[in-house]
Amino acid sequence: MKKKFNLIDALVILIVIGVVAFIGIKLSNGLVAKPENLQKFRYTFHVEEMPDYVKDYIKENETASVAENNDILGVVTGKTFGDAEIYSENADGQIVKSTKEGHSSADIVIEGEALQTPSGVKITKGVYGVGHSMAMRIGNAKVYGKISGIELVK
Repeated sequence: MKKKFNLIDALVILIVIGVVAFIGIKLSNGLVAKPENLQKFRYTFHVEEMPDYVKDYIKENETASVAENNDILGVVTGKTFGDAEIYSENADGQIVKSTKEGHSSADIVIEGEALQTPSGVKITKGVYGVGHSMAMRIGNAKVYGKISGIELVK
């Protein structure tokens, strides 16, 4: 016996497609960084150790992006450099901090727009929180560090 495709079958298929599309839109709506939902944030990015010559390439007003996925965090608005922070175990088994000649640490301040979420700030492709480790591109420099602070700019 051959079954015919009829109007009721077509309506059922259209309703199922509509319900799936509606649910998909509702679930993703809160995750999309719409321009009207964006807020300005200030990030502090801490680098424990980098070669001294990299400091010359980290400039204010340079764009800072996540190396992994090219998410743009914002622009550099401040920077401070100090002695490199090297952590190692001494003869007594204790972790001690030392420095390394020709290397520096850095605290880089970046300001940009993002969407606040319960687990951090969402840019385009990722959600970032304090303690997030990553490689970052700043102008022609690439550094590895952690987000050490995120604050809303009022």
